[in-house]
Parts: sequence; structure tokens; C-alpha cells
Amino acid sequence: MPLQYVYLLLTVVVKEGQTVTEYAEKAGVPQTVMTRHLLEIGDRSRDKEKGLGLVTQKADMNDLRKHRAYVTTLGKSTMNKVINALYSVRRK
Repeated sequence: MPLQYVYLLLTVVVKEGQTVTEYAEKAGVPQTVMTRHLLEIGDRSRDKEKGLGLVTQKADMNDLRKHRAYVTTLGKSTMNKVINALYSVRRK
């Protein structure tokens, strides 16, 4: 998994329920880039193929044009594996 995806997953884990624009601003990347990354780690990729399934996006009930990102069970499990891998490298 590319490092950008790990960083994005960590960002969503820390602050779930944000919009693409909010995540893009935090990461310092254009909104279009963040949209692509969220799609890739989400339910389906930008090519409409199966995504990684680490996050899911839900429509904002107050503004249906906006979607908010939430970590899936698989995403939480993956983040735990990443954290454990980092700690095991640090211990060596």
C-alpha cells in the first residue's frame, strides 16, 4: 500500500467524519488528489473497480453534495497492523 494511503487512513482514523475538502486542507494537497486517494482506499476505486475497503464515505444529511469519510472494520484492523509493524521496527 502506498505511503500516501497509509497517511490518509491514519488521518481518517484520528478525525473521522470529515469531508474531502477538509482532509485535503489538512494534508496540503489539492482536493482532486484527495478525492482519488479516498476512492482508492474506499469501497471502489476511481476506475469503478473494487477499492481497498479501508474507509467508507456517507452522504452528509445536511448537504447531500458532501460526503464524510469513516473508517471500516477492515480499516481499523489494517491501522492496528501498521502500528504494530512500526513498534516492532522501533524495538529492534
